[in-house]
Amino acid sequence: MTKATFVFSNDLDLLDSAKELGFDTLFIGHQNLTPVWITKAKKLNFTVNVEVGVFAGENLWNKYPDARPLTKDGSPLPIVEWYAGVNPLSLSVWHEKFEDIRNVITGYNIDGIWLDFMRFPCHWEVENPELFDTDFSPTTLEIFKSDTGESMPVGETWWQWKCDIITNYVRQVRGLINELNPETKLGLFAVPWTPKDFDNAIHKIICQDFKSLSELVDVFSPMTYHAMCNREATWIGDACEYFSQFGKPLLPLIQTENKPREISPADFITSIEQAEKYSAGVTIFFLDDVIKQPEKVEVIRKIW
Repeated sequence: MTKATFVFSNDLDLLDSAKELGFDTLFIGHQNLTPVWITKAKKLNFTVNVEVGVFAGENLWNKYPDARPLTKDGSPLPIVEWYAGVNPLSLSVWHEKFEDIRNVITGYNIDGIWLDFMRFPCHWEVENPELFDTDFSPTTLEIFKSDTGESMPVGETWWQWKCDIITNYVRQVRGLINELNPETKLGLFAVPWTPKDFDNAIHKIICQDFKSLSELVDVFSPMTYHAMCNREATWIGDACEYFSQFGKPLLPLIQTENKPREISPADFITSIEQAEKYSAGVTIFFLDDVIKQPEKVEVIRKIW
């Protein structure tokens, strides 16, 4: 079983903490990679998977005029708390992120690339997310009409077209990996919704088509943050069971932060056990937080 954790910092001391707690796999954001960090991680025999966030970030809104999506009424997508969703039809954004992925693969001794925010916008990590259908910019609508022959962006033709946009980007990354280093794993941080959630928002709003994506990725990582979504820990098992139908190994993420409610040691144990039922392993999200909570550290020691 894979025993993974996500680190937000490239603090070298965190590597020692991860090793001492029995982790064998690390996730780190590509912006935090350094030669010194990767050298030490490999010296400690960690598998290293690198997260690349794609369609998110207010900095991209400021950098590229077409990066901020438009909603159905023609208004710019609002920021929701920390989240600024980016328009996947912005080729300027995509070209920048594609080069980021290329540079990570060619520049570092890594084991996997995990795509994050590879979707249309939604701040989903809450109990009742606000769902915005995007992108209704004139340029996007022209492309939609050219691709489909339809002038009205409605119904299944509209959302399936948007799903195909996302799938095609993942296909490009798959091709890049096959070209540069075929042994590199390709993973996807997946929104843990089924078609029954929020009137099929996983397809209509977020536009992640897991059946199609399963032909391209090596691993799905459902982001099963149960407390943020105000779900019981058993929901994690239900979500992983749903993803198991797509025939790929699962490496779900388990929330450690007491946000917006406390996650007790018992709840934390149940979360891990639920994730393990259908998965190839578990990713503790995140190490920087969990080491500040002695009771959760003890859970990890006992389980692993």
